[in-house]
Amino acid sequence: MTPVYIRTVEDLDAVVKIGVTKENLVLEFKGEIDWDSKKKGYDHKRKATAQQETCRDIAQFANTSGGSLLIGVKERLDPANGLKLAIGFESVNKPDGMKAWIEEAIKNYLVPATFAHSVEVLRDAKRTVVVVNVPPSIHLVALWHSERKSQFEEKHSIEYLYRDSHGKKWMNPDEVERHIMNGSRATKLAVEQALSQKTTNEVRLAGGYWRVSESERSNRSYSPWKVKGTVTIGRTDEHWFELIIPYGAATRCINLPYSVVQHVWVGSDGRLNLLLSVRVAFSDDQFVLEPSA
Repeated sequence: MTPVYIRTVEDLDAVVKIGVTKENLVLEFKGEIDWDSKKKGYDHKRKATAQQETCRDIAQFANTSGGSLLIGVKERLDPANGLKLAIGFESVNKPDGMKAWIEEAIKNYLVPATFAHSVEVLRDAKRTVVVVNVPPSIHLVALWHSERKSQFEEKHSIEYLYRDSHGKKWMNPDEVERHIMNGSRATKLAVEQALSQKTTNEVRLAGGYWRVSESERSNRSYSPWKVKGTVTIGRTDEHWFELIIPYGAATRCINLPYSVVQHVWVGSDGRLNLLLSVRVAFSDDQFVLEPSA
């Protein structure tokens, strides 16, 4: 699921329908968070607990598909499916103070704290909502904190979180290692970023396209093949994306795993450029992936 980042009141109204919209992989609701230091009994420990929990809510998006944390949207649990439903707005008091508190929390507890995010204050006559928009991060974002137990003892802990449709989850050590070693995730994010920046649908493949020929001795040979028309990106998935290639009066499609992309960039002409570790070759009336020379 692709996130729709909420930066204006119009975005908020388009995404959140009271009584209809449920939390999902890229959307979480909070009626309020415990941030106001002027509340009675608000001390350092209470502040730390609240900031750490807010950072968990943020890190889960960074380590998954990205998403938006909406503070000021009340929710209730739907027992039929276990999902939280938006039931109204709880206007945030002193939203600029909350925004500064969230940025402080990120600086204090998330590593690296430099991951991309934005904190938006959305106001109209009916409500004030604070939105934390978090794109997916190439680097794994951790919650790190310490607690002094005594003069001689200090407890340190680190947490890695991700999100599914029912909320945040904690990674075990095997999941952390797989996430760190997942080169395809970094490539996928780079491709998605380039897709958002391109100004034309045309895709240019560095190295071009090839035709496969078979000799009588079953030796395969390759010759350059010129595409007559515009190659475009089709469907995208968690693990692959589709190239749509003109062929005569029709088209042919091929799915490219993110793992075969060595480099992706948007040229000065607005076209998406791809450098692959394999050849895209035409063989037996279809396009296939062949080992690079």
